[in-house]
Amino acid sequence: MPPHDVPAGNVVFVDDDPYVLGSMRRVFVDLDARWHSEFFSNPSEALEYVKHHRCEIIVSDVSMPEMTGLVLLAAARVCQPSVFCILLSGEFSEADRLECEASGYMLVEKPCSLLHLRAIIERELEASRQKEGA
Repeated sequence: MPPHDVPAGNVVFVDDDPYVLGSMRRVFVDLDARWHSEFFSNPSEALEYVKHHRCEIIVSDVSMPEMTGLVLLAAARVCQPSVFCILLSGEFSEADRLECEASGYMLVEKPCSLLHLRAIIERELEASRQKEGA
């Protein structure tokens, strides 16, 4: 387990598009006392954060120049096998879809409603809390 636990659910958002990340930040930052949000435009920085902080959910774009979302999530799962992973993209190749299915990642197509994304996150955080309480 990474050394720094966050009392509320910890959700990490990763997207190299500053407009998308800015929209997410406006909607999700400190939105709810039940969860904490971190935002990264660089997937390597996000991965470094995940190595040192407990995370319940990672929301990542698929296509990024330095590292794809698929590579990021696979590396994150090495550190935190139970992290719930959501991939966002305007286009998913058939290979991406198959890899996501095999890895258990949720695919969400862009553009997506941030309220829909929030509902997914809240549902998964609740499921995570129930697993911990069981």
